[in-house]
Amino acid sequence: MGRKGGIASGEAKRAKKGPKEYFVETAHLPEYNSFYLSGGADPNHPLVSPIREENLENLPQALVITAEFDPMRDEGEIYAENLSKCGVHVVAKRNDGVTHGFLGKWTHLDEYKDVLTDEFLNS
Repeated sequence: MGRKGGIASGEAKRAKKGPKEYFVETAHLPEYNSFYLSGGADPNHPLVSPIREENLENLPQALVITAEFDPMRDEGEIYAENLSKCGVHVVAKRNDGVTHGFLGKWTHLDEYKDVLTDEFLNS
């Protein structure tokens, strides 16, 4: 664990596939983070970037939802892996063909209505 990088830094990078643009671009993360982080908050603190936390074993079960076209997808998936390694029950769902924030934008579409009401919520 103890992975370097994090959501705040955008350091877990991957190549874009094809000409598709992300709704949130890696280059814009510092600007977005300035809205989230204030008063000199440390972007490397585990409360800001949970993939930097080494001991996750006392956390509750988690549903980690990621979007294929999101520069923060890898961080979300790394977080899910770290939770699992610490013995936390985790369900990780990558949603292909969508961008960051898709749940808030497309909940009216049938294929996304049940993402949060998956078997996870009944487990």
